[in-house]
Amino acid sequence: MTTAIMTETNFDRTAGALIGLARAAEGLDLPAKMEPLLYSALSSLPQLHASGNSGNEKSSPVLPLHQAKAELVPDCAACQSPCGRTADYSMTEIYENRDGLGALRLSLLFSLSCIAAAAEAKAKNSGSPYPSPVTRLLLDGLFLTGYAFDAAPLSAFLERIREVWKSL
Repeated sequence: MTTAIMTETNFDRTAGALIGLARAAEGLDLPAKMEPLLYSALSSLPQLHASGNSGNEKSSPVLPLHQAKAELVPDCAACQSPCGRTADYSMTEIYENRDGLGALRLSLLFSLSCIAAAAEAKAKNSGSPYPSPVTRLLLDGLFLTGYAFDAAPLSAFLERIREVWKSL
């Protein structure tokens, strides 16, 4: 069997960095100053996917996401024995679909992107801050995208997203 070599795209790098940030933020409150980055990077995923690899690296949210992660867990960058827990997620895991969860993971990722875009627009239009429960939902969903081992938690989380969507 031949394995195709895939080129990592801006979408892959951004999604992987978002999942790494969510892993770093597990159990922590994301500082308010990082919320615009989370929402805009997540909201950008469909456009990044559509553009393939033609996006401008300089406007990519990957470096700011890495900087935010380093601020959240500063000891990880200097760790002498890195565990990989807060490393960027490899989207190859989803594309190769070895665990049979690739479609559910992508559904969750794009659902989170829609929630982020709707909440971001609502916050900008109303002048109010990003809603903390939505921020936590986004972080938890990103974490789950890269960490779930079976379909049940992914499916249950998609149901949670449906409920939040109705409230936005």
